[in-house]
Amino acid sequence: GALQLRSGASVNLTGLTITGGANATGDGGGVSAEGAVVVRMTRCDVTGNAAVDGGGVSLVDGEMVLESCTISANVASGSGGGVCVRGAGCSLRMSGVTLSGNSAARGGGLFVGSGSVVASLGTALRANSAAAGRAFDTDGGSAYYERDAGFPPAHYLPNARCVVYRELDGCNATCLAARDECALSPVAAAH
Repeated sequence: GALQLRSGASVNLTGLTITGGANATGDGGGVSAEGAVVVRMTRCDVTGNAAVDGGGVSLVDGEMVLESCTISANVASGSGGGVCVRGAGCSLRMSGVTLSGNSAARGGGLFVGSGSVVASLGTALRANSAAAGRAFDTDGGSAYYERDAGFPPAHYLPNARCVVYRELDGCNATCLAARDECALSPVAAAH
């Protein structure tokens, strides 16, 4: 991939564009963070990258914070076109992040294999595509929006048990029991 970070790295990246990275046999076409890493990315664009898992960003067993970033037009032949998160101790926090136009076999925008993802302050998944999970897919990890973070309608992440950790102002959540995931449908907000 374009940027590879391994155990022991502690990195702050601000204002970067990461594009054209490829990893035909592994994780993280744009950014690959693996092991005991701590990464903070602020106002970065990760676009037009490709990998097996995590076309834009792959996080395995580390900590990452994404703030005001755009992750778009990335492709994964496996899981997580935009972002792939795996590893029991893995932690991703997203604030003001847009994941759009990414594609994968599972989880076009975001795939959480294990670990946790917390999205807040206007994070949105838009126009991502996948054979399973569309914008979001999980295989044992958990993802949720922080309560009272003030999100726009129709942009909420479910967790693996089909529970949305926030009151859904203007949204309905429908469980697709056959695949243990949620489909989120915008509805007219009651005023």
